[in-house]
Amino acid sequence: MITTASRPTPWVRSLILLSFLIFSWPGAAVAQSTGTVAGTVVDAADDAPLPGMNVALVGTMYGTATDAEGQFELTAVPAGDYDLRVSGVGFQTSQISIVVQAGQTTRLRIELKEEAVALEELEVVARAADRRLATSVAPRTLDEQPVQDLAEGLRGLAGINLQRRGALGLDPNIRGLTGTQVGTLVDGMRSFGAGPARMDTPLSHVDPSTVEQMSVVRGPYALALGGTLSTLDVQTRSTVPERPFTGALSTGFTGNRDAADVDGYVMGRAGRAFYDVGGAYRTGDNYTAGDGSSVRGEFTSAEVRGRFGFEPTTTSRLTARISYQDQRDIAYVGRPLDADFFETIRGSLNYRRAGSGLVPVFTAQAYGYQTLHLMNNDNKPTAQPNPDRMPPFPLNIFNNTEIATVGAKSTVVLQPSTQLTLDVGLEGYTALRTATRVRARRDTGDILGEDIVWGGVRTTKVGGFVQAERSIGRAEVTGTARLDVVQMGPDRFSQGFLDRANTTADALDQTDALWSLAVSTSVPVTNALTLTAGAGSAARAPESLERYGDRMGATRAQRGNEFMGVPALDPERTWQSDLGVTLQTGRLDATLTGFARYHDDYITFEEAPDVPSALPLTPPEVFRYINGEAFFWGAELEMAYALRRGVTLQATGDYLWGRDETLDEPAYGVSPASLQLGARVQPFDDRLFFEANLRGVATQTRVAEARGEASTDGYILANLRLGLPLPQGLTLQAGIDNLFDTTYANHLNVRNQFTRAPILEPGRSVFARLRYAF
Repeated sequence: MITTASRPTPWVRSLILLSFLIFSWPGAAVAQSTGTVAGTVVDAADDAPLPGMNVALVGTMYGTATDAEGQFELTAVPAGDYDLRVSGVGFQTSQISIVVQAGQTTRLRIELKEEAVALEELEVVARAADRRLATSVAPRTLDEQPVQDLAEGLRGLAGINLQRRGALGLDPNIRGLTGTQVGTLVDGMRSFGAGPARMDTPLSHVDPSTVEQMSVVRGPYALALGGTLSTLDVQTRSTVPERPFTGALSTGFTGNRDAADVDGYVMGRAGRAFYDVGGAYRTGDNYTAGDGSSVRGEFTSAEVRGRFGFEPTTTSRLTARISYQDQRDIAYVGRPLDADFFETIRGSLNYRRAGSGLVPVFTAQAYGYQTLHLMNNDNKPTAQPNPDRMPPFPLNIFNNTEIATVGAKSTVVLQPSTQLTLDVGLEGYTALRTATRVRARRDTGDILGEDIVWGGVRTTKVGGFVQAERSIGRAEVTGTARLDVVQMGPDRFSQGFLDRANTTADALDQTDALWSLAVSTSVPVTNALTLTAGAGSAARAPESLERYGDRMGATRAQRGNEFMGVPALDPERTWQSDLGVTLQTGRLDATLTGFARYHDDYITFEEAPDVPSALPLTPPEVFRYINGEAFFWGAELEMAYALRRGVTLQATGDYLWGRDETLDEPAYGVSPASLQLGARVQPFDDRLFFEANLRGVATQTRVAEARGEASTDGYILANLRLGLPLPQGLTLQAGIDNLFDTTYANHLNVRNQFTRAPILEPGRSVFARLRYAF
């Protein structure tokens, strides 16, 4: 039950400015048109105050949580009509329409009734401690922009950048970490790409249309999820339908890239059983950069997927997931080969039981996936004869690769008291990688050589964790300890690899015992100000390419140099600390976070002058992985300001500094500083909005010149977004990316294998998307 104690008067205010766009409304002055919402949240059964309950004005940025006495206060709320929602795990959600009167306080007393905790809510409880120092991608981000590759949905997030090698497979870089320095989970499955040179990433095998949420943990604070130095956690659609039949269908087109897509799904429930079946098809072609040059960008991708569930009881659920994806003819300007195809099939069986008492949650999962991959040089200069090159005849180069992974995990949530929650989990997986490169004469068919890139490298990892979350006064503290054992070794190898790697067959198999620890806390200093801090150390075993790769491209290099693996490479360890401050005043929600990270046994690389290159036209310098030391520090800003109801100003920014102490030069692949400013107008309907933003990226001159990294110029981009609700359940979304047709290349982008020029990003691009929900 909710009781109110005031009546409204109308209000308005004026002025929102974003670069070249101005919106205005007539109205009264700010100081004369705001009020306060305050109150207490109690248990309806015994009137006990309820701390930690979420209190929010629906559709606005105004929100807070109740304190230890169950009290809350929202200040500087523009006068008007609102829907107030109060929710918390284990209690029924209450929502009521209230009014706020200028210059007055609307006082509330809210009683919440207990209810059986839903499975989805308990899932959040079990994972909440992992996300204290995390950033989540809003679901609308993927819906409102022309995303062809899932990683594109991360653009604009503070501390995150992307590396482009081709049309698909954009590789996230989080605070200077990339590749397997970033652990990627898809629906709880530890996921890897199949391409030896990271032509694909785990994100590239998940269609954006099926993703419900992406979370980025920028440090060793997701150990309970199986994360490493940093973590990307992807959750595909998990909504459980309550109707017999519902779904959606979308189609879109992006002009510059000639990219078209269509996707859809249907879901429904029959008694205790439910289903969710969907699919997607995407295709793209070459695009035009801002300077008018054409960049190869062709690809085709098709995916089908299904989710089937059964609820044996009201507190348990069994869910099976399966998907198949086929990607064809993908251009990779930054690699010596293109992708002929990727074929990926993945499946999982998941069980979750919710309860009460000591063991409120139990989860278990078994999963498996396989990706087949073929690369070729059909559209590369090496496929043509050239009398001025050695060899002068045309070459036929192809590379067959495969990865197959099976794994399982289980987690128990224990709640010995209301102040203490324990998560205990075990998990393990085994991954088998194979890759063979063949070189032949294209004119005669004669085989010139065969290289074992990955000779059946099997990686087996078994580990467990304990995580404790406890309230200490007003502070929430989480500590996690994790131990993993990783065994790795190849089934096949050549004498040439042993010679080039300066090792013996007996030294190829490696076993690493890895420990990780992390602690984080959040302390409310006032009702509006919260301090967040974290510290931890995490380790990761070298990836297969770093230990057993035989003259293949690297994940971090701008140029297409060949790299030699080193079987005796030591695991990389980081020591990181974070400190953040969050200010929430009803109108303003701002977070400033700083971090420092030291790498022990940092996996970097240096030139190996004694190793000859394997392919023609690749840069002559071959590099070898080594262990060293490095230091990084940086800061991120995330801010949203509710100018008035339905109008929000947004800002994000980041700065990163890194140094390779071993090689006495800047760390390789450090993103330049960036700042993004935006405004969003969304009056009353989620489907009706207008958004504009400006993104500025600084020039990057702190580069590892000795290893071929080149500086890049800064740039400014402008983007527009528009959403319109249409009759009959239709929604139109449209926009313009790179409005001013700026010519630019992301600093992390690799360079053209043959021209040495950086891969330019698309110029001005107009897109439109139509969605029908039923």
